[in-house]
Amino acid sequence: MLSDWYFDVELDPQLDAAVYHSAPSSLSLASLAPANGRHAVCRVPACARVRQGAVEFWYRHSIPAKLVGGIAIRMKTNAPVYDFSDNFIVRDADDFWYLDWWNGLALVNIGEWAFETLHYTWRHMRVSWWEQNGTLRFRLEFEAGGVWSLCDGDIDSLRNDNWNNPIQAVGLFVDIREPTVNKVWFDDVKIFNLVTGL
Repeated sequence: MLSDWYFDVELDPQLDAAVYHSAPSSLSLASLAPANGRHAVCRVPACARVRQGAVEFWYRHSIPAKLVGGIAIRMKTNAPVYDFSDNFIVRDADDFWYLDWWNGLALVNIGEWAFETLHYTWRHMRVSWWEQNGTLRFRLEFEAGGVWSLCDGDIDSLRNDNWNNPIQAVGLFVDIREPTVNKVWFDDVKIFNLVTGL
């Protein structure tokens, strides 16, 4: 439901009844204006503080050179005031997926996974993050035939930002590189909290 999310400016969220993985629709995100990094934060109260967790989702994109999507982690924002600066991003980049830090103006790369996401093809993905030995570890997986597999090795981040922030929300991320009708689609998004079992 669109009401489960708060959408940043320049995003054009739609329930797409023509393109979906699970009926009756998927969430499509597009824009008619270029925007370097836009977010959608989950409004469900239980998703407002996920220090360690996982997100499972079905994902599909059109042309990645123009618009790519991903997951936003540890956003220090919640209703009624939304602040989309300073959070971790796990995002698609066609032949790779990147782990970045979003500082509100630009993406600062932390690491990458070698994994290709084909155009106009649904992929079942999972992003997990947890604290281990003084670092914040990130894992990216894909599911095929009921089996989850690593996309590449885990990435350890020496950054453990926002770990003590009262709000550590989870959401979606879109990097709109050119104003076009290209879209990314999300479906069956599930957010888990490793502490509460959300």
